Amino acid sequence: MEYREFLNTDLPGVVSLWKQQRSHRALARTMFMDLFERLVLAKPYFDPAGLIVAVQNGQLAGLIHCGFGPNADRSDLDRSDGIICLLLTGDVPDKADICHELIERGEQYLYQNGSRVILTGTAFPFSPFYLGLYGGSNVPGILTAHHSIIEVFERRGYAEQCQIQVMQRSIANFQAVFDRQQTSVRRNYRIEQDQDPLAKTWWEACTLGNANRSVFHLVDRKSNLARGNISYWDVEPLARNWGVRAMGLFDLAIDESVRHEGLATFLISESLRHMQQQGINLVEAQVANDNLPATSLFEKMGFETIDTGIVLRRPIDPREG
Repeated sequence: MEYREFLNTDLPGVVSLWKQQRSHRALARTMFMDLFERLVLAKPYFDPAGLIVAVQNGQLAGLIHCGFGPNADRSDLDRSDGIICLLLTGDVPDKADICHELIERGEQYLYQNGSRVILTGTAFPFSPFYLGLYGGSNVPGILTAHHSIIEVFERRGYAEQCQIQVMQRSIANFQAVFDRQQTSVRRNYRIEQDQDPLAKTWWEACTLGNANRSVFHLVDRKSNLARGNISYWDVEPLARNWGVRAMGLFDLAIDESVRHEGLATFLISESLRHMQQQGINLVEAQVANDNLPATSLFEKMGFETIDTGIVLRRPIDPREG
């Protein structure tokens, strides 16, 4: 078995390895060389040394892909927290040994590049790769359905850092919320849609620059000032698995001065109504388990949890470097 960094000639093998994985709603079944190149290799921070492959008899038997998240203002990378973005093995008899060796080499790569903590299963904003190819509206860590991968990392000392709920709602028959509070909000605010907006940060441009996006702004009718916004992107190519037109909710913000006035409900409700009129069938959001207000809000809007992801964490012992 040979272990080495990725070469351009490995691309057909990567695609073949991807297609060998067990079918799952959260793993894109559509995979081609140009798609992997566009969504992974073309990222400005892609480092071939961080994509380590296992080669047996000239064929790829496995791979691990490591990277880094953004700094505080999302203007560049922060290498202090390393990320294991992907771990795949083919249909080979010695999977456990291959996984162990790949993880060890991935950890060494991250340590040598300045990481002192490693996260496995990327989750926003620590998701430099594979948005649209794994997970859904974001990359929600490692989905619990892939328990065998979780167990591999737990055996190496990784511990759960957080859980993320994957929540979906069909909007085919969606009806906007109408009550006394929402009637008052409707009199005082309006919704403005911004199609394909400019990215707010370098990191957003890198991770979502290829996606079709929509931002809905909550605008005060009297002052004409925006008091909140909600952002969506088309979940492609992953949504082709689902057979529907789907949008992923990746950002929701309400000005602190006007919170607890029903504005988030209004903003979500109106944005869903607009997308329904545009032929969208399904919307997905992801919420950390400990974010109870957000969970309650999405449940109120009819979202249901359909999956759960786990992010694992492990400090690096300097003696391992």
